[in-house]
Amino acid sequence: MALPPIPSEERTHVSPRSESHYTPLGNLTATTTLVLRQTADDWPTNIIFTAGPEAAGFMLPRDGQTHSLEDFQCLASPSYSIGDCSDLSVSQVGVAAGTAPCTFYGVDGFTVVVTDDDRGFITVAPPQNILYASCG
Repeated sequence: MALPPIPSEERTHVSPRSESHYTPLGNLTATTTLVLRQTADDWPTNIIFTAGPEAAGFMLPRDGQTHSLEDFQCLASPSYSIGDCSDLSVSQVGVAAGTAPCTFYGVDGFTVVVTDDDRGFITVAPPQNILYASCG
């Protein structure tokens, strides 16, 4: 059984260029303001680690804070396994999408910085666990 059409004065109107959403509710009205302004700086950075034959990726916030990679899960390919990002013996670091600079901190004080000018991967020598990272 089909529902009757909603009279035009009761329909919800959302304009793609408008920042407000207006819905008539009998004698009541409701207004919600939507602010949809996002820039590239709002999106996290897609980090790729090369660890032996695997490539492992995760998203790192661009908030300038140093994050423990024990708190991040990496998706490894081609095995399609998920594990702690800090458990990998990393041989290369790269930024697949998003903006840098990003700093990676390995064991024994090792540090590598990926900047906007870097293309591809940066070698981590000798391969080691990356314990902390920050972007932004």
